[in-house]
Amino acid sequence: QLGLKVRGTLGLLAEGFRRTLIKDIKSELDNLVSKGTWIAPELVDQILRSLGLK
Repeated sequence: QLGLKVRGTLGLLAEGFRRTLIKDIKSELDNLVSKGTWIAPELVDQILRSLGLK
């Protein structure tokens, strides 16, 4: 209703990579996982493929 777009952490990381604000998104994803964030490996693969990295 307010016209706001909802994005999650992974969406923000992907957008940052697209805008070249993040140089190594794989390292950022690995860092999240090492800190205890659970991300399905299939989702990581999907994100990397969508960014042309896999």
